[in-house]
Amino acid sequence: MDFWDFLQRWSPYSLALLYVWLSSALAVAYLHTKQKYWLDWQPFLGLGLFVTLVLLPLNPERFSVFNIVFITLLLAPVLGVIYYRRLPTGPTKRKNNPRPSHPHLLDVLLFRNPARTDKDTDRTEAESSVQPDHKRESTRWYMALGLVTTTTALCTTVFLAGIGLRMCEWLDTSLARSGCIRQFTYNGAIQSIAFSPDGQLVAFGGSRHTTEIWNVSDNNRVRTLSGHSNWVAQIAFSPDGSILATASWDRTVQLWRADTGAVLLTLELKDEYGLLPITHMAYSPDGKMLAVISRGTVDRAIWLWRVEDGSLVRKVDAFSNALAFSPDSTTLVATNQYGDLTFTDITTGNLTRTIDMHGAAPWQVWVSPDGKQIAAYSGKVLYILAADTGATIKEIEIIEPFSLPAGISPNWEYFTASGSTLEGQQLAVWGIRDGTLIKSWLASKHTPYDLTFAPDSKSIGVATSWEIARVWRVP
Repeated sequence: MDFWDFLQRWSPYSLALLYVWLSSALAVAYLHTKQKYWLDWQPFLGLGLFVTLVLLPLNPERFSVFNIVFITLLLAPVLGVIYYRRLPTGPTKRKNNPRPSHPHLLDVLLFRNPARTDKDTDRTEAESSVQPDHKRESTRWYMALGLVTTTTALCTTVFLAGIGLRMCEWLDTSLARSGCIRQFTYNGAIQSIAFSPDGQLVAFGGSRHTTEIWNVSDNNRVRTLSGHSNWVAQIAFSPDGSILATASWDRTVQLWRADTGAVLLTLELKDEYGLLPITHMAYSPDGKMLAVISRGTVDRAIWLWRVEDGSLVRKVDAFSNALAFSPDSTTLVATNQYGDLTFTDITTGNLTRTIDMHGAAPWQVWVSPDGKQIAAYSGKVLYILAADTGATIKEIEIIEPFSLPAGISPNWEYFTASGSTLEGQQLAVWGIRDGTLIKSWLASKHTPYDLTFAPDSKSIGVATSWEIARVWRVP
């Protein structure tokens, strides 16, 4: 993460501390002088604090605009104090009181009271037996220096904490210690991640409404795809790597040329009730069709689109959590409302058969490269089934705290899942052949939203909720 991203991440919280301090200083000024002028600035500070802590996190893409608002609201009280300080002073509503209407904020913070008359000053100095003038002045300035130092420390604490957190993240990615091969940054939460078929590129997108493509070998950003109006929730490369499909919470799917970033097609999933949310997406192995799961309030279905012209092949009514294509792209395997696996003929759209999962309700489904086996994961158990008969070949129990997200390597040798512990988010890898746990390790301090294996099955890409995507070496 570069300096600008770092500043964008942490400056709102430091500004919030500064707002709190300045608001307290104005409150002290009011209590010291009993002039309501100081209270007139409290709404401005409250508005600045609201914008800082509420509006900016909800709208990170508006940072530049909000930053101008922050600076304006931050400087408004100071500029106001300077302005009133330069105005001619005059008596207040109290009779026979020649003090200025608006004392300078620095006078208040340095414990000077410009409201006192010369007679009051002479009487106070005559009656008191305190330190000499130069010592009293030194004491005031030392107190002011301490106040400024404390304020500076409070406003920089979050920055220092951010630097410390970055150091922890950097240490956590030490190649010798944890097996992290690459780390990528994204200015927001990352919802989905995918590798290109040749493994040279990795794409991820999320809360910034954009999708970024990075080169895995040299760790450089190739391009950024902008076009959605909401989170990018699903990403998939075509089998030949020429097209990148992105599905968003704005309920559209966009197809991009991976080499140029040009938009080829925009697909909208809608029915008579309006646009439908998209929860899952997958390419057929031949690259000719794109399957999308929609989950609306009334209409829940699987949509099959022809990639070449964006035409709708058919719509399969099904309550599904996940889907997968057979290697020959003729059959669609998905879950139904009863938690069973269904097989749909893509050519006719007919349901050919169903595998009873006995209430397991799989959340993710995979088909082996040879089409002979099917893997279904319920969040607690990984089922390996025979594709032709539906018989259970193996059941691998996934121990807590590991659950979702999860993935199977393309060579069907490894299974990985993520879980939350007190230390952070853990990753674990199991061997599918014997079902034994190979290794588990701390992958991040933040929640992983998605993970996937690289095409060579030698590394795992993990997308987290806090601006970071990492590629881990498979143990």
